[in-house]
Order: sequence, then structure tokens, then C-alpha cells
Amino acid sequence: MFTFPADFPTADCKILVNSVRSEEPIPKEELVRAAWSVQGYVLGQLCGVPTLTIGKQTKTDPVAALELAIQRAESDEPVAQSNIPWAMVLLWIIDLVRLALKDRLNV
Repeated sequence: MFTFPADFPTADCKILVNSVRSEEPIPKEELVRAAWSVQGYVLGQLCGVPTLTIGKQTKTDPVAALELAIQRAESDEPVAQSNIPWAMVLLWIIDLVRLALKDRLNV
């Protein structure tokens, strides 16, 4: 049986954030692989073992939310217990992958 990633994928999150915050192009293969990794973690947070949520999740910029998660992970704070709007982050990642693969869409 497959399990969701338990450890926060900091390096892959940075790749996703850099895809919109940096002017340096990120190779499509690297971007999609990072998105796959982060999506697995996020889906685990949404559907896997219940995690503690502190307060009400507010609507916020998904990139800023991911940056907050990175900051917490790098300071050894438990990301899973942070008030991160994972569903919003997941939808943003899906859009990011869709844009990266738009040349393969027949629309």
C-alpha cells in the first residue's frame, strides 16, 4: 500500500515558489516533479491522518501560504500543525502543472 509523504518537502516547495517569484526559468520536468511531491504531501494533510488546525484558515495567497510552510519547516516548527490552507495550495499547484503542460493540451 502506498502512503502519503510524511515529511514536508521543503526543497520541492521552494521550486514551486521560485516558479512564480523568480525570473529564472525552471525546467518543466523539475517543476512537474516538485509539484507531484508537494501534492502528495498536501493530499496527505487533507485526506490522511487528521492534523491539528490552529484557528480558522483564512483565504490567502497560496504562494504566501507555501512560503509560510517553508519558513516553519526551516525553523523546525511542525508544518502539519500550522494553519496552512492546504486545499487552496493544492488547487494552485494543479493550475501550475496545467500551465506547465499547456502545450500538450488539445484545447
